[in-house]
Amino acid sequence: MTTRWRGVLLLAGVPLSGLYDTGPANDTPSVSQAGSNIAMDLFEGLAKLPSGHRTNAFWRSAMNLHTLMIGERGPREGNPLLDPDIAVRWFHGIAQVPFHEAARLADREPHDIPADRLRALRDIKSALGVLEALSQTPRIRDDAALQAWLRLRPHLP
Repeated sequence: MTTRWRGVLLLAGVPLSGLYDTGPANDTPSVSQAGSNIAMDLFEGLAKLPSGHRTNAFWRSAMNLHTLMIGERGPREGNPLLDPDIAVRWFHGIAQVPFHEAARLADREPHDIPADRLRALRDIKSALGVLEALSQTPRIRDDAALQAWLRLRPHLP
């Protein structure tokens, strides 16, 4: 569990004991299902507060935890913590610039892109960084539109 997640849990008064699953003696403990659920609920609650651009940071943190848990435990459709479609829906909410426009703007120098579009493209690029961690799950691997976005990511400002 990263420092940010631990800090959020501590600020919320959640004891950290019991939030880790322990495996064999030489394995690094992983975040427990209960700990992950608590952290996701906290991040989602913080993201819903009217706080401007920080809202995106809280959602990104929640989705990073989401992808971490999917990486550790595997994808499970319908599971509120392990369903890759949750991250896909989040990405589509972030991707306010149509793909064809994003591809066209990716060829421009950043200073030639209107500020609102540049900010939107950077948000998309950050969200794609989160989604990239799930790129081998069937939900994302088999989605041609998402694969096109992932290929565009390195070219976005």
